[in-house]
Amino acid sequence: MEQILEKLEKIDERNVRIESKIEKLQVNLDKLNKENEQLKADNKAMRTKITVQEVRNEILERQARRINIVIQGIEENQTESEQEMINKIKGIMKKIGVQINLDEELVEMRRIGRQGDPQNVPRPIILEMKKEATRMEILKAAKNLRGTKIYINEDFPKKILEERKHLLHYMKMVRQEGHTAALKYNNLYINGEPFSLEQLEGIDINIVQIYFVVLNIGRLQIN
Repeated sequence: MEQILEKLEKIDERNVRIESKIEKLQVNLDKLNKENEQLKADNKAMRTKITVQEVRNEILERQARRINIVIQGIEENQTESEQEMINKIKGIMKKIGVQINLDEELVEMRRIGRQGDPQNVPRPIILEMKKEATRMEILKAAKNLRGTKIYINEDFPKKILEERKHLLHYMKMVRQEGHTAALKYNNLYINGEPFSLEQLEGIDINIVQIYFVVLNIGRLQIN
């Protein structure tokens, strides 16, 4: 009987030790969980901070580019001087019917990209204007260059250029289906309705077409 009691006491003691270890493990586990939650919160805060900074940088970059225009297709030679470039730009302005004094309206002018393209493609020229009104006048008159190899566009950030490249693909598709489509900054307006690249990539283009069919039917019924 005494032996049994001794064994029971030992078992009790062992159980106490096990329970003590379990309690310590639980404390450590709770501590780790709290640290993990704190890390998650810190990571979320950091991601939010980075996103906010990216948005801020994008806004600043867009503001810095809002008085710029990019001219593509103007012939270039390796010995091109600044005066030669100015004369070429003056010729373009005359062709599109814009009368401006470049000495007064132009802040800076430069070609961008590496010189010596293997395919002899001339580098684009960026013009930084003093006034946004002058920039808008030039952009509106750029339609007079249709049928030529020269193009005048806004100075978009690289990210926006990539989005516009993909949006052009969608624009061609919906136009082939008889819808009106226009590209404005990084949105494609289909029959007057704005779509971002993210929206268009997330849905089948056929669904977009069905949407407009239903929308037009609804308008006809209302009228």
